Amino acid sequence: MQKDAKKAAAEEVTGRGEQYKALFDHIKHIATLSTGTIVILFTLLQNFVKQPVARDLVKASVVSFLLSIVTGAILFGILAVRFPRRGAEQLSETEGKTVASFLLLAWASFVVGISCLGIFFWMNF
Repeated sequence: MQKDAKKAAAEEVTGRGEQYKALFDHIKHIATLSTGTIVILFTLLQNFVKQPVARDLVKASVVSFLLSIVTGAILFGILAVRFPRRGAEQLSETEGKTVASFLLLAWASFVVGISCLGIFFWMNF
């Protein structure tokens, strides 16, 4: 009986660990896309757009991508500290809501950045 309980607990920790790893990969993906987009943005601005219209959209885009990167880094740190291990508690309800809020903020700021960038290039080409 006790052996089954230990096995179930180990499987639960493994399952939570896999969920965390998937979330880590997701956060890294957003950060990589944001970073790459900033690099490409400055390259395109330097080489192709001589007199840009609506420069504020570029500023908004860069700020949004930076917010996405910073939010992802904070979220990565929170999850790394709370990574599942035997005997460790699951995230509390407050921690779970914080993680969800940071993930939503990272995605929302990425979408805003891409939208501003798309509108900027639509207006300039």
